[in-house]
Amino acid sequence: MAEDMWSTEGATEPVTRQIERLLDEHHPDDRLHLGGSIHVELPPHVQEAVSTAMRAKGYTPSYGEAPLRQAVATALGGEGIAAGTDQVLVTNGAMHALDLVFRAVLRPGDEVLMPAPGFFIGGLVRMAGARLVQFPSPFEDGFRPSWSSAREYVSPRTKILYVNTPVNPTGYVFDEEDIAGAIELAHDAGLILVSDESLSHFVYGGRHHVSPVIVGQNAVPSVLIRSFSKDYAMPGMRVGYALMPESLFGQVAAGLEWSVLCVSRPSQAAALAALTGPRSWVDRMVAEAASRARRLVRAFDALPLLQCTPPAGGLNVFPHYDGDAEALAHALVVRYGVPIAPGSAFGVSGHFRMQFGGRGRDVDQAMDYIRDAVS
Repeated sequence: MAEDMWSTEGATEPVTRQIERLLDEHHPDDRLHLGGSIHVELPPHVQEAVSTAMRAKGYTPSYGEAPLRQAVATALGGEGIAAGTDQVLVTNGAMHALDLVFRAVLRPGDEVLMPAPGFFIGGLVRMAGARLVQFPSPFEDGFRPSWSSAREYVSPRTKILYVNTPVNPTGYVFDEEDIAGAIELAHDAGLILVSDESLSHFVYGGRHHVSPVIVGQNAVPSVLIRSFSKDYAMPGMRVGYALMPESLFGQVAAGLEWSVLCVSRPSQAAALAALTGPRSWVDRMVAEAASRARRLVRAFDALPLLQCTPPAGGLNVFPHYDGDAEALAHALVVRYGVPIAPGSAFGVSGHFRMQFGGRGRDVDQAMDYIRDAVS
């Protein structure tokens, strides 16, 4: 079967590493770069902050530099999210924050509930000794999570409801109905809500990102996780943060201290400068992403056997292929050097994920290869 080409169920590594190995083997010198944020030059005020920070000596505080934690709390407060500095933990990106929270909350045999298709957190859940359980977000409904059916998947072992908006890989963006559905589910089932918002800037069509935590804070224990990797084009800096209740903070922070001790000072300086400085460069980056999304949807819809739901946000499209989507994704990686991920990595079949970050010319070239492969 085509699924045998990919190791996704119970895999010990994310599908991105499998793709990297295939590219190293088949396309060591001619691969395309679609991942991460839009490739832009970081503005001078961010570069200067990094240069200055590199001259400082000593470790940073384990919880994060105080000015950055305060800036995060202030920024979240501007969105209507109650955030004290003592609730903000600076981490090595969003994946690190998720890992710390899962390890602090979960025990062997526990369960994490999330919509499918959704970001590949299965490895993190398994490393904490727990099990990932997914409920549907049907393609036919535009990938809206089925909050009513989600209740059928809750068990006495369910501890966390994980949500992600904008959704990776589909580009779906939560609206008020989704937020109400998530909060009601978490409240009724006694779950901790973990909201992964690593693409919060990338929302299109005049809409704005709204965090489930705005509503959830007063109803359920809520953890908000964000990253500077995509929102501020800093994937290599590896800096993000988690906002959480004080009752959970100590245990999560201890995990950080015993694993990495602290986050890089230059990375935190870059994050602080980006968060507090001019943001016209960010707006231009988001506008470019929206333009790429529109072009890709038109291109996919013009091809036979393919349907592409327009993403309302994010940096991914998730087309449906009326054929063997797993085999198509594998062929695109091996024959053409296009880093396409199979839908099975995100909990569904019949789809594949194409990222549209990176270099614009690489996105256009990838689409040409897809046309050739499909035809």
